[in-house]
Amino acid sequence: MGLHPRLSEMNKRAPVSVIEMNIGKWYDPISERWFAPREAVPHTIFPQPTAERVLEIHKRSEAQRTEAQRIWELLVDCCAHR
Repeated sequence: MGLHPRLSEMNKRAPVSVIEMNIGKWYDPISERWFAPREAVPHTIFPQPTAERVLEIHKRSEAQRTEAQRIWELLVDCCAHR
């Protein structure tokens, strides 16, 4: 199955480069306010999770899934009896 003709045409075009620009303070005439750029926040690098942490995260997500399933079944039962 091929791409839509327009998507196929878009893929043939030259890649678009993204340039980061700092335009400084600017005025928005609609809100009638001045805006200043935010300070760049450095990205936090998280350490690789340990096997114990992965297991803990998996157990928590499984418990949340089980709780969501229990609530869904209660909702279905409640609606079915009306």
